[in-house]
Amino acid sequence: MTPILSRDDSVWHQPPGSPRRYLLAPMTRRERNLFRRAMVIEGAVMHSNERILEGLRFAVQELAPANLDEVLALIDEAEAEQKERQADPAGQAGPATARLVPIEAAARAVPAYATLLADRSFFMATYPAVAARFALRGWEGPGLPEFQRRNGEAAADALEAVPDDDLTSLGIEAYRMAFLSQDAEKNCAAPSQSDGTPSSGAT
Repeated sequence: MTPILSRDDSVWHQPPGSPRRYLLAPMTRRERNLFRRAMVIEGAVMHSNERILEGLRFAVQELAPANLDEVLALIDEAEAEQKERQADPAGQAGPATARLVPIEAAARAVPAYATLLADRSFFMATYPAVAARFALRGWEGPGLPEFQRRNGEAAADALEAVPDDDLTSLGIEAYRMAFLSQDAEKNCAAPSQSDGTPSSGAT
């Protein structure tokens, strides 16, 4: 078993269905700042939910449907629903939010809105691996090489051996340990988008 290399409150995380488990430590303040820096270097931007909806309003106005006022009113309803949902992130999406789905799909034809969604998608695909780099302190299980840390983070070549599903699961948990628990301590809603995505450092 790989020894604990960091804080006493390190925990083992086993991704669902995986025979492997991973030792995670809450990131230090410096590591959280390095995570943010690494995300900037990667070009990963998570826009706030308000910014996404602002982009949707712009896109709808560009498309100028015959029922423009009705669609804008629906976006306002969905925004109100999503703000209420911040107090209960596990809750179901409201009816207005559900009705936005086809409108959002049509709005992708407007490049400015499509770019916002692409930014969010890239952030979501990138942040688990980056969070894992700073939070990992060890691992055990089949197919994994000896764990190593170099220059304050998990060795990149060793991380390549971690299956994608495992990496996503442990990275999400690493992010939750580093950021979401702090927000809870401040009695703030956990950073999330309408689909439960993280928004630390959102624009």
